[in-house]
Amino acid sequence: MKLFKLRAIRQGSTLLSYVDDGTAVMQSKSLDNNNAMLKQAYAILFVLFAVLGLVLEHDKTELFHFDRSHSDHNPPLDLGYAPYTGDRLLTPKTYWRYLGFYFDRKLLFTEHVRYYATKSFSTVQAMGMLGNSTRGLPPLEK
Repeated sequence: MKLFKLRAIRQGSTLLSYVDDGTAVMQSKSLDNNNAMLKQAYAILFVLFAVLGLVLEHDKTELFHFDRSHSDHNPPLDLGYAPYTGDRLLTPKTYWRYLGFYFDRKLLFTEHVRYYATKSFSTVQAMGMLGNSTRGLPPLEK
């Protein structure tokens, strides 16, 4: 991470990492400019991984854009590495899951609330199946 920071500091990019999950973060005025910077940062990461004897799996790469504008402009990215070149570009996801949180492009957390509310309702319904009045869990343990 320190080597990446030394090489990518000019681009204004940072790297978030948690165990085996890394995220390259770019900030600029336009999503198209972000894509160009992401491509350069990914190339730096790829070279650093190769030098350290590690493998960067291109097919596990995810792209997500945060944007303040209300437009639907969400450009794909030519990563420069197969399979995300030419006609098969890396397309941005609608929602991004990071450390148990679901983010959307406007940071409204609607997907996060929907996901965990659904999970809660499913849990409550399943608890009813765990026991009844004649067998299973007593009401106190439910």
